[in-house]
Amino acid sequence: MGRSSSWAGFRTSPDEALAKLRLKGTGEFTDVPAEGSLCAVTLESGWFVVVSSDFRFVDRVILADVSLGCEVVGTGIDETAMISQVVAFRNGALEWSVIHDASVGRSHLQMEGAPPREVHALLETARAKRQPGVDHVFGVPLDLVSAVMGFDFGAEHRFETLVPTEVPWRVFSHADGRVWSIRLGGPGYQLRIGAPDDEPVLKERASAQPQRDVEKLIAEQLADGFTAAPA
Repeated sequence: MGRSSSWAGFRTSPDEALAKLRLKGTGEFTDVPAEGSLCAVTLESGWFVVVSSDFRFVDRVILADVSLGCEVVGTGIDETAMISQVVAFRNGALEWSVIHDASVGRSHLQMEGAPPREVHALLETARAKRQPGVDHVFGVPLDLVSAVMGFDFGAEHRFETLVPTEVPWRVFSHADGRVWSIRLGGPGYQLRIGAPDDEPVLKERASAQPQRDVEKLIAEQLADGFTAAPA
């Protein structure tokens, strides 16, 4: 049975990246990511990489959402289906992607946007090998990620294990005494709405892109006269 894994490299601080993913470090470290685990490492190149044992970090909806305000490169491999891919987002928009799917053909490589120029030399080298029964192009997206951020999934790293965490409320107050709070939570985000002398009303909203929706709602509240307040 082949391996299925994905990882996301963030061009932002580890604290901000983990907050976007609703994760926190445990203070425990491992050299090899365990099945079903989430873990992270900060590279010498400055990229912060979060590794998963499933394909979540090549989900374009997730990547678009967590890339708001930063750059994110998501990579995934499925050794059973022989699919490998890398997808880059910046501030919610797709910048480029490189996908290999062996079911289309062993020399298959689909590109979108403007991938780093290294991909062309990597593809030429892989296709030139042409060994029967060997899928050399499968490694092209992985070699490209190594060139972009200096991360080799097969190399030894010191990973910190991660666990889910509750995201703190972001609180906003109005001159008329109203208090409005929001945070990521559940399948989307949560709202806490208060008025003078009233018990706050709690609401939950499902969202495929909670980061985007939270920032949109905050912008609307700021335009309505609310200001950030201590949680």
